Amino acid sequence: MLYTYGLDLSLSNSGIAIFSDDAQLIHLTSVDTKSLKEHKEKLQLIGKELLKLKEEYPPKLLVIERGFMRFAASTEAVFKVVGVVQYLFSDIEQIFYSPMTVKKWVAGKGNVKKDEVYMVVSKMYPQIIMENFDQSDAVSVCVCHFKKTGVM
Repeated sequence: MLYTYGLDLSLSNSGIAIFSDDAQLIHLTSVDTKSLKEHKEKLQLIGKELLKLKEEYPPKLLVIERGFMRFAASTEAVFKVVGVVQYLFSDIEQIFYSPMTVKKWVAGKGNVKKDEVYMVVSKMYPQIIMENFDQSDAVSVCVCHFKKTGVM
């Protein structure tokens, strides 16, 4: 079986949601790198964890929340993570959705807050405890994709 990954990438805590073809949430986690100091250490940990998941849950598709420009340093940091992911999964199709598109498809409006998106996806998957907004964002990017493609 091949899986669809939803990724909310960050240098501090990356959310990862893994789904079956019928939009069933199979695995949910996040990679917390806040305790590490250097970017290279954080990137190594994120890469290592993603490679473990790639082995256990072979992906057929990555659905990734597109980065956005706010502050130069934080934007640059996120794009480093995106680069690592694109390299490690270069053999897998990757689709990017903007945060506004995700919010619109999941919560009905593109300008809702993170906690509103969290509440919507928590109701969709009540059996799963989402530990942080990074995990709920990873779920929501896949929900967006599944709704756009008619799976949901």
